[in-house]
Amino acid sequence: MIIRNRNLHCALLLAGAMLLSPPPALPCGPFFEEAVFTLRDRPEFPLERFAGGALGVLQPTYARSYLYVAYRYLAGTGLDPEERKAVLAFWKERLNGDDEFSLPREAGLEEWIRVRATVPGVQPAPEISSFRFVNVRSPDFYSYLNCPEDAFRTAARTLIERIRAFGAGSAEVYDWIQAQDQVFSNCKGPGTIPAPARPGSRPLVAADRAYQIAAAHFYAGNLDTAEKTFSDIAKDSSSPWRQLAPYLAARTLLRKATLRSGYDAFDTASLAQAEDRFKAILSDSSLSGIHPMTEKHFGFVRLKLRPEERVRELSVALLRKGSWKTLGQDLLDYTWLLDRPGKLGDLRSNDDLTSWIRAFQSHIRDRNALEHSIQRWRETRSLPWLVASLSKVPAQHPQVTTLLEAAAKVDRRSPAFPSVAFYSLRLMLEAGGNDEVRNQLDRLLSKKSPSISRSSYNLFLSLRMKAARNLDELLRYAPRVPAGFTQDEPGYATKSRFAVPERRTFFDGDFAKIMTERMPLHLLKEAAASTVLPRYLQRDLALATWVRAAVLNEEQPAREMTPILAGLAPELRKDLDEYVSAPTSEARAFAAVLLILRFPGARPYFGGYLTQPRQLNRIDNYRDNWWCSFKPPTQPSFESNYYEMRSRLREPLDVLYPNRQISYPDFLEEADRTAATDEWNRLMATGTAPNFLSRQVIEWARKNPKDPRIPEALHLAVRATRYGCTDSETTQFSKEAFELLHRRYLRSPWAAKTKYWY
Repeated sequence: MIIRNRNLHCALLLAGAMLLSPPPALPCGPFFEEAVFTLRDRPEFPLERFAGGALGVLQPTYARSYLYVAYRYLAGTGLDPEERKAVLAFWKERLNGDDEFSLPREAGLEEWIRVRATVPGVQPAPEISSFRFVNVRSPDFYSYLNCPEDAFRTAARTLIERIRAFGAGSAEVYDWIQAQDQVFSNCKGPGTIPAPARPGSRPLVAADRAYQIAAAHFYAGNLDTAEKTFSDIAKDSSSPWRQLAPYLAARTLLRKATLRSGYDAFDTASLAQAEDRFKAILSDSSLSGIHPMTEKHFGFVRLKLRPEERVRELSVALLRKGSWKTLGQDLLDYTWLLDRPGKLGDLRSNDDLTSWIRAFQSHIRDRNALEHSIQRWRETRSLPWLVASLSKVPAQHPQVTTLLEAAAKVDRRSPAFPSVAFYSLRLMLEAGGNDEVRNQLDRLLSKKSPSISRSSYNLFLSLRMKAARNLDELLRYAPRVPAGFTQDEPGYATKSRFAVPERRTFFDGDFAKIMTERMPLHLLKEAAASTVLPRYLQRDLALATWVRAAVLNEEQPAREMTPILAGLAPELRKDLDEYVSAPTSEARAFAAVLLILRFPGARPYFGGYLTQPRQLNRIDNYRDNWWCSFKPPTQPSFESNYYEMRSRLREPLDVLYPNRQISYPDFLEEADRTAATDEWNRLMATGTAPNFLSRQVIEWARKNPKDPRIPEALHLAVRATRYGCTDSETTQFSKEAFELLHRRYLRSPWAAKTKYWY
């Protein structure tokens, strides 16, 4: 396995036992725990439910191993108990026991060190790394698993046998350990090759040393020498390694073929040689002991040399009942091949399983996949193709009525029901059948089926929110219980590390986007005053509405919101009283700016699914304070907290919004839509918070130099330029506020606290 390393990687993503595509580069922290409502990459834990046929709403973004299991249940074959165990073991290995990126467990290495330590007189084991880093004619660095767990287990097992044969304190055992340490010195980088056994050594000692020399050359990358040495051992009838040696010689050719620059590059000649060697082993009944491990690598060679043929073989094997012994390796090979669709020919040339996975995972606007799905459904009338067709078909397609009629006949107990129901209702909503959608969703949500996971339930809630007839319904279906929590990507959600009540609800990104970009202030004020929401969510909504009104200089809604916000956030009451009692509109605008500067958690937008309540007056050292520019960034940046990771507003799921656009709620009048658009455009024009706030403070200070609050305001403005989002103009505002503070108010304690501008 080859892994790409970049300078800022926090960890290596290590999964599988073959050449994988490089993992996405992940930024090194900080990571803020967030609630995840619908997992995109896999079903939620416990995976035993999914393996048992509780599929929930299938998503095209699921990893292919989950879609394989889904196909089995949709097709009616399901998994028997042994197959379920095998696929769960596969997922556990893929997820590495949990949902975090971490190195493989080193139980084999620990076993080697433990057994080695039982020999008296040997020095402590030298440090060993299983991975070798190389630069393969590329500016990127690569690593691959050079010394796997089995290497250390074999060494430990062999040492135990040699202790029994020669005694723990014997010279033979001591020399064997010294040579084995030299073997493992090549795991990480250039090491030492053991010397040949002394002339006259016992046959077993000489055979062991020949094997150790071959292994050392293999780990050192001297593959031609290693292959020749293993081949010679295979011809030595007296060597205890003669049966294993043919397999290792073929493995050496396999490594020679694949350890090359590029993730899909391989040497065809060496791979063909390896294939011939593996065939010879499998045809030799005297080597039956190494047939299982040989079959695994023989399959790998075939998928590299003949991918289309191999994927059909694997598809047949994976659908065969009772194939649990090889299911894990077959599924690994199969999904590896599906990661490279360009090698698998046209969609229609694939077997049914492969064709279904590829069609279901294709882009929703892929017309070829849509027409193929509908054609296959018309030919087979099978549930897999009904689900695929419903997930892709637009409301205007001529086959919509026929598909919906078929969907209505699916039994609620069917594994397909949640998917069929969701995609049907989404389609009906697109076609304008809101009343019927509401009726069906209300019945479904009132009687939650055990087959509908939390992720799926949240998808249905989102559909119901889209069909809302009024603001009250929108608010009622907006809060959702998370399916999990993450400090990184939503596909890797886990249990929370913090004390979050089990039924605590949060706002998902679709609601946050609607309220931020599609709702006018007068309805935001109405929503903030509603008791439909839990109090902690009402508080967040009220704060964002008040800040929005203040930033847009909408004095009337801000004043009307003040008593509501004061009741929900008592820590703001003193500043809010100051705002209300200000004698003029200009004074109220400055009081609002000062409040916002004092409370870095104040923002004019919505996003409420951090697991821990935010302390509004606490400055965040990672610049997650106030707000950044609302103009969409031209490239990914952590300096855009509305659009990027820390905004809690990821792009909407394709399954909810196929066109990736969240529209205005249907109940909004045209005047409300116009007002919402105007307010959002004005908010985008305000720019990043430090610039906006500093500008207001500087202007007020120049007009009202005797205001006793000015020194504090100037200090806070400079602080904002240090801890808030910045752009090319921020430094000028920072410098101007700093110089004004030190020129006019040098003796104030606020000037003493402000040592720099930024």
